[in-house]
Formats: sequence, C-alpha cells, structure tokens
Amino acid sequence: MKMNRTLLVALVTTLPATLQSTAQPSGTAPFNHLEKADAMIGMVIIDSRNQHVGKVNDLAIDWQAERMAEVIVDTGGFLTSKQRIVAVPAEFFTAADSSGELCMNADIDAFDSAPEFDITAWKESTSAASVADVYERFHAHSYPNMGYMLQAGKIMGLPIRNQRNQRLAKVESLVVDLPSGRVPEVIIASAGFLRTKGELTAVPPEAFYFEPEYNALILDTSKEALRNAPHFKPEDWRNAVNDSMSLSAIDDSLKVLHSLTTDETVATPTPTVVTQARDGEMQADAIIASEIQRKMLATDGLSLDARRVRVLARKGYVTLRGLADSEQEKRQLGSIAASVVPADHVDNQIEVRVFAAATIP
Repeated sequence: MKMNRTLLVALVTTLPATLQSTAQPSGTAPFNHLEKADAMIGMVIIDSRNQHVGKVNDLAIDWQAERMAEVIVDTGGFLTSKQRIVAVPAEFFTAADSSGELCMNADIDAFDSAPEFDITAWKESTSAASVADVYERFHAHSYPNMGYMLQAGKIMGLPIRNQRNQRLAKVESLVVDLPSGRVPEVIIASAGFLRTKGELTAVPPEAFYFEPEYNALILDTSKEALRNAPHFKPEDWRNAVNDSMSLSAIDDSLKVLHSLTTDETVATPTPTVVTQARDGEMQADAIIASEIQRKMLATDGLSLDARRVRVLARKGYVTLRGLADSEQEKRQLGSIAASVVPADHVDNQIEVRVFAAATIP
C-alpha cells in the first residue's frame, strides 16, 4: 500500500483514542526522537547506572528495511584498559540527553561478555548469522529477514547519481528515529551546479538503491526535479524532517515512492510492537523482491539498465522502477515480476530509454 505523507495527520485523527494519546501533534511526522547519524558517531554512551561504557564507533544500517540494526560501540578503555568494539541491537538506545550522551539500556552482563566486533571485516561481522547471534545474546526481539548491511560512516559523503549516471548530490547524513531504529530520511546536499546555495533536501531511503560497482546511491530523478524540490538550511533539519507537508512536497517534486504503511503511522510504537506487526510481512516482501531480482539476473539478453531496475515489494504488491531499452524489455520485466506475484499486483513504472537517432554524414 503506497501512502502519501500528507495522509499521516488525517490517519492519526481516525485512530482509536487509546492510540491517539501517543500521536504526534498535527503537522508532524510520527517520530519519537530524531538524531543525525553523523552526530551519533562519536557520541559518549552511558548505561542505566549513568556510567560511561564507551562511544559510538559506527552504525549498521539495513538499507532494505530502512532501519538501523546495530550500534557499534567502542569501549575505548571506559570499562577496561583494553579497547574493545561490540555490536548492540539498536532498540536498546534512547535519545541523547542534554549533555549529548546516548543512553544504553542493554543488559550490562551481556555487554561485558559480548564478543569483539571486527570492524575491519564488516561484511562478515554484519552477516545474518552474526546479527542473529547479537540479538539472541542481548535477548532482543529476533531481527527480520535482513538486506545488505551498510556502514553509516561510509554512507555519508557517498555520491548520488540518477539512472542516466548524472551526478546529483551527495549524502549529507541519515536521520535515525530512536529507539525504534527507523531511518525515515536521507539528508542530501545537492551538487554545486544545481545552485541550491548549500541547502539540503530530505529524501526517503526507499527512493535510492545502492550500486556497489560505482560505490554510489542511485536516485531515479532528474537534475531539474531536484533543483525545484523544497530545500532547507542545515540548522533547520529537525523541523524540516518533522514537517509532513514539506516532506510530501519533496516526494511530489522528485516523484519518489514512499512506503509508510498504516502500521508505521501509529505515532510512538515500541520496538516490540513494530517487530511483532511487521516481521512476517517484511520477510514475505523481502522474499518476493529477492526472487524477482534473482529471476531478472538469471534472464539472458537484458540490458545493463534493465538489470538495475529497482523492485519494491510492500504487502505483496510490487512496483518496478528504472529504465529499459525498449517496450518489449519493459514488458519482459513486468512478466518476470508477474511470475512471482499476481499480474494485478505489479505496478510497472519502468521508463523506456530514448536513444538519439544516428546522424548520417
């Protein structure tokens, strides 16, 4: 189910009174407490006894789930004379206090005995088995079927290109909602040629896909659309991200999909509620998207653009976005998706690339 952000306020007003009591004020997005990833990295962490336990080394971001899965904690000699790095489930962290310290509510014994996280072997340390082990060790709720885990510290500064390989912007930061771990927005800084005077734009993470070959994020929009999208000054980021109307205008300008569902519009759900409500659905959608992508990659003769088509699965409905070299190729990709879900569950938004006619001397 696709939902425009401007519907959030209307939805909240129709909720039962028991749920409305935790709703955000009219005109704001349903967030608990927002922090920027670049500000979180390096923050000092205190435990429930108000004792320092370390600082944030990095954040493990599950891009497909739009979620911070783990906080990578550097003990930095706070607990022992030896520096250790440990992964802790994101749900155990709450908002920074007035002193700028992050609060960790995890079991201290589990934290003290946790195995060391090898930051130099990121892929292995954030594998599905490793993440499952961390969540079990800390008695956290089981983590849903996860996607590709990215390192927040390396996401910041990544170039952002469109499907035509035009440089659009770079990643300024990620917005993290604590303690749910949601990553509702990516803050991007437009490239200088767009003349946005150092201002920023907030774009939902599902509008991008990560392209390992170019170490870049791909955003399916144009220079003109990004130039005309609403922007905000760096110091106004919190107000901008909490302004549903402004975010909706950005979505409309960039023509991006946003996947907020009714489950997520309940204003301040606990991690337990979010996990129980979404685990089965997210796993099913992840399996659908993965199977469609696998079939696309196994199909001979598809163009490079076609192999990069983005597959979005929500509640069993699939949206295809990207470029194809011909109408036939677009239909072929739609047929591949329809082999996994019913044909009427496929929204084929793929655009056909227009090739310039050859000039004959």
